[in-house]
Amino acid sequence: MDDELLGALEIGADDPTHVFLWLHGLGDSGHGHGDVVRMLSFPDPVRPRFILPHAPSRPVTVNMGTVMPAWYDIRAIGGGQHDIGGIRDAADRVSLFIDREQSRGVSSERIFVCGFSQGGCVALHIALRYPDRLAGAVGLSTYMADVASLDAEATLVNADLEVFLGHGLRDPMVPISAMSHTKDALQRFGHDVTCGTYPMEHAICPEELADLGVWVEPLL
Repeated sequence: MDDELLGALEIGADDPTHVFLWLHGLGDSGHGHGDVVRMLSFPDPVRPRFILPHAPSRPVTVNMGTVMPAWYDIRAIGGGQHDIGGIRDAADRVSLFIDREQSRGVSSERIFVCGFSQGGCVALHIALRYPDRLAGAVGLSTYMADVASLDAEATLVNADLEVFLGHGLRDPMVPISAMSHTKDALQRFGHDVTCGTYPMEHAICPEELADLGVWVEPLL
């Protein structure tokens, strides 16, 4: 694993009470979600910092090998044939940001791991395996991969971590059934899962962000 931090967009407080690590989807960058996280509001005296890493560029099979920003290879639309090695590498590199925030003085218990689409897959992979207690996990329009390894790799300290899942009812990229499968898998491992569905395609909408704000407030 490359132990150098990825480039990232950072938004918010220099002296945060909480940190939100937010991962974008395929072909995007952290800048693509800057306006999204700015729509989230928090009660006083919460001072959030958002860290939005940029995925490295790599060939993506489903797009005829075109090189683009991607956390891992996508081999088929709708999941299946998961690039487990790529997901693990991405999770290791993104986890370095959690390590860094702890060295900056933010407890891991005040760090949320969030992601959209393939970024959500990486976020969930990290959240269930990170060795220190996290604040919560968010997966938007996403799915879980490498579920079979959780029996051996899931950490007890995050065994009851709360998770928010949001998904579009008309998503042509990641079917709505993926949210149901993800919820079922998380609940089997003891997680309290809150789900929201929205009349949209593969996207994030204001109603979803409002529901996310309601979910996160008691965890702050």
